[in-house]
Amino acid sequence: MAGDWNGDGLSDFANVLADGSLTVATQQQSGGFAKTFVHDAGTFSYSASSGDMVFALDADGDGDSDLLQLYADGSLAVARNDAGSIAAPVPVGELGFLHLPEAGAIAFAGNYDGDAAEELVAIEPDGAVRIVSIAENNTIAVAEQTPFGIFHEEPERGSACRGRQIVAGDFDGDGRGDLANVLPDNVLLVSTMTDAGFSEAALWTSPGFEFSPWKGDGWNVFALDVNDDGLDDLVQLNGIGEAWAARSSGGDFEAPYRCGLLGFQHSRVGPWKVFATGLR
Repeated sequence: MAGDWNGDGLSDFANVLADGSLTVATQQQSGGFAKTFVHDAGTFSYSASSGDMVFALDADGDGDSDLLQLYADGSLAVARNDAGSIAAPVPVGELGFLHLPEAGAIAFAGNYDGDAAEELVAIEPDGAVRIVSIAENNTIAVAEQTPFGIFHEEPERGSACRGRQIVAGDFDGDGRGDLANVLPDNVLLVSTMTDAGFSEAALWTSPGFEFSPWKGDGWNVFALDVNDDGLDDLVQLNGIGEAWAARSSGGDFEAPYRCGLLGFQHSRVGPWKVFATGLR
């Protein structure tokens, strides 16, 4: 996971190990990363196949990332972070939702209401949405929204077919998270966050990107601000390691351009994993 674990404004990485312990690598002002063992009590659980997930999000808006544990039974626990000291997870409530992308269920952490704290957005297989915020007294508030045209669809494992990928980012620059849906046949739908919730999905100019995680070494799309204009753009990493970027204009995406050969791929079946995050 990528997050800011020590509140210095630089992105760091956290790794949940098989025994439930947590390792954090903090980015240094001088460059590079320093590894720090933060929590070895074995209290975290990650199992993508069963729905156990850990998310990095700033639950209290204090500037450093906390950890939100989603268990396979749909319950939630938050592990609060105080400038690099991460406490054990504390139960906060029931989400009733499992993170199972192959079944069409997926969740994203981000800022969806524009305040200092971050939330969890859970999208169910039928497109219904739950937005989860965590209070300081370790309770949760869940806002539900009916389907608005955004879905996740994982292609069959081992297939070269394309699926429907949801990419979360701030595409209109209002400080609130939006959702982009990369569909087959060069179709792109975007739902922006409004005061009334997510808008009905609308067609934006498609950069021609595709989501085909089992094709070659994996085709995936990421959201990040490539030109520092306050708008998240879309970046395609394809099966030969090329990166292509399509810049957001706040209401559409421009034609993609080749950024270069990255040299590795985001592979579902291999050890390579890629994160979109501002490292500086």
